Amino acid sequence: MTSLNLSTSPFISVRASAGTGKTHSLTNRLLELLLGGAAIEDIFAATFARKAAGEILVRLLRRLAIAADSSNPRMAETLSAELALGTVNTETFRDLLVKVTASLDQLMIGTLDSFFVSWAGSSRFEIGLPAGWSIGNERTLTRLRRMAIQRLLVGDTISNTTADLATLIVQLNGGRLAIGLEKSIEGIVTSLAGVFRDTLPAAWNCLTLPPEISSQDISTAMLEVLAFSFTDSRFTSARDSDIERARALHWDDFVQKGLVAKIVSGDLTYYSKPIDSDVAKAYRPLIEAARSALVGRIVQKTRAMHDMLSLYT
Repeated sequence: MTSLNLSTSPFISVRASAGTGKTHSLTNRLLELLLGGAAIEDIFAATFARKAAGEILVRLLRRLAIAADSSNPRMAETLSAELALGTVNTETFRDLLVKVTASLDQLMIGTLDSFFVSWAGSSRFEIGLPAGWSIGNERTLTRLRRMAIQRLLVGDTISNTTADLATLIVQLNGGRLAIGLEKSIEGIVTSLAGVFRDTLPAAWNCLTLPPEISSQDISTAMLEVLAFSFTDSRFTSARDSDIERARALHWDDFVQKGLVAKIVSGDLTYYSKPIDSDVAKAYRPLIEAARSALVGRIVQKTRAMHDMLSLYT
C-alpha cells in the first residue's frame, strides 16, 4: 500500500449541531490518517456514546468497502476527490480495508468512559485502586450513598451529633426542616459532592458577612419613612406595605416590591412619578438591613453546605 503525503495536524475542530455531518467528517479524518500511513494502533477516536462510536466504525468500514469495489471504480475516485487525496485507486482502498478488518482489535474507536476505564485498569496500582474495582451503576451508587449517610447519622465515625446535622439542614432550608433529615442530606450530597471534591475550602468562604444593622437603627429608619406624606395614595399604600414587610423581616419580598424595588434598581419613579431623594435616603438603612440579612443567609447556607459535605466525605 502506498503512503500519501497528508497533513496530520492533531488540532482540527468540528463544530456542528445534530444531523449536520459530524460522523461523516470524523470518518473522513480517520480515512485521511489511515491512507496517510498512520499505524492503526496509534489512532484513538473517542465519543460520548456507544451508539455514536459504533456508527463511526460502521461508517468507516462501509465507505472503505464501497471504494474497494472493483466493479465500480468511480466510487474510489469519488472518495479520493472528497478527501482531496489526489487519485487513490480501488486496490489501495481494498488493501486498507483488509488491513483494518484484520486489526479491529487494535483500532480504538470507543467512548471516553471506556478509554478511562481501560486506562485505570492498566494503572490500578499507580492510582491506588483496589482489586476487583468496577464502575458502579446508579442503583449501586445510590445504595452506597445512603449507607454512608446512615453511618453519618449514627455518628460512629464523627464527633458531631445528629442535632448538629439537623441544625445544618435547617440552615440549608432557610430556617425550616421541611423534609426528613436523611432525605435532605442525600439531596445535598447528590448535587454537590462532586463540586466539593473539586474545590478548595477557601471557595466556600469567599463571601463575607456585611455589617449588621441594629434593631434601633431599623426602628428609627421605619419612623423616618412613615413620617413622609404623599399626595398619591399609591405611594402611601406602597410605603405602608414596605414597612409591614420590614417589621415581619420578610426581606426577600421587601427588596422585590413597592418603593424599595424601584430604589434598589436605581429607578426613582413609581407609577411614572418621581420618588423624592429624601424618601430614598430614608429607606437606605432598611435596604442595608435587607442586604445584611439576605447576604448573611447565603453565607450561612454556603458554609453549612461545606460543613455538611465535610462530614460526609
